[in-house]
Amino acid sequence: MVDTSDFTISYCPTNIYSVGTPHEIITATLQHKPVLFVSPAVEFPTLHELREHLKNDPKGAALLAKLEREIPIRENPRAFPSLWYLPLVGGENFFDGFGFAPYRRRLGWREEIPIDDHERRHKPKRPLLPFLEKLNRQLPKKWDAKLNKFVADDDWLLWDLR
Repeated sequence: MVDTSDFTISYCPTNIYSVGTPHEIITATLQHKPVLFVSPAVEFPTLHELREHLKNDPKGAALLAKLEREIPIRENPRAFPSLWYLPLVGGENFFDGFGFAPYRRRLGWREEIPIDDHERRHKPKRPLLPFLEKLNRQLPKKWDAKLNKFVADDDWLLWDLR
């Protein structure tokens, strides 16, 4: 699908191990296609409830602590992406959510999906949808460390917005 796309959107919560998505990101990068990367906040409220429930049960609390060391249960409340994605994606293309709420009424979306509840609890500070909407008017820029300023992003040059 990367071969037929103009750009990709990668949704990568840090609590999900994925091989296919990184492969698609690398393929898109090699094809000089923009990758827009969404890394949402990750929290485990049920885990907190279980810790609270087991606080007076030393054996249960010890088993839970051991389980947490054995499996990759890591919260990411600030929605930081895995750092190895940074050189692949570029710093300007990271988002912490989609930002569906402002578009719901305008686009006539009635049915909610699980991510709606997640975004109510963790309002995106850098949502993807406004960025996509802005693409209709202006192409994004990227930071050039040599020139020490934002410049045209070559990956978007194939787009003709006129």
